[in-house]
Amino acid sequence: MTRTARAKKNAQIKKQKSREKLLNLIQGMFADEYKKSDGSWNIYKLAKDTKMSRNTIKKHLKEIKEYKC
Repeated sequence: MTRTARAKKNAQIKKQKSREKLLNLIQGMFADEYKKSDGSWNIYKLAKDTKMSRNTIKKHLKEIKEYKC
């Protein structure tokens, strides 16, 4: 396996793991803690608890179609 192929594979694995972390939070028992009063997700709190950037959280929420602007 070349370095490029390995890097792409590792990037896909990292993306999958971060998406699973986010899904566990927003579909878990304490999902209400991460919702704002208007029904949208509190991105700052999600980012803090998952130790990911806000941009990554926004990207995954848009892909999941759960993101409310």
